[in-house]
Amino acid sequence: MPNMAATETDEGEHRHRARNGTIIEVELHAELIEFDGRPARLVFSDDLTDRNRMRGALLDAADRAERQLGRELHDGLGQDLVALSLIARAETDRMKRGGAPELDSLALIESLALRAVKNCRGITRGLSALTETGGICTARCAGCPTGFGTKGPRPLS
Repeated sequence: MPNMAATETDEGEHRHRARNGTIIEVELHAELIEFDGRPARLVFSDDLTDRNRMRGALLDAADRAERQLGRELHDGLGQDLVALSLIARAETDRMKRGGAPELDSLALIESLALRAVKNCRGITRGLSALTETGGICTARCAGCPTGFGTKGPRPLS
């Protein structure tokens, strides 16, 4: 079969006009064949309109989720961790000067740490099917020697 020159039917994505006049994106697949003893090109056209629309929607959803995650990390978890760090530093400075730690400050540190853990769990919920179903974390934490499970860390003794 003689070598056929490349034409507008080359494979890949192209824009075509549908019968109703709308422009659609298509993917062309071409095969060289022999038809009635002459070389020919058999071309298949797949409409990519729905696939590309879904791809765009998926990218938009991923972008929105990324922005939401960034807001939650900055406005929620990040703020709690900054506050926790500042209060812990103040108590460390107090102890370096020979003072005793204040119980109210220690209670606030505990409260902020627990809130940060809750915020972290809230943020990660939905990021993985495993966190939604309990999955590996539940199985591993149930017998975990650190004591981290669904009820949080073991009390210090």
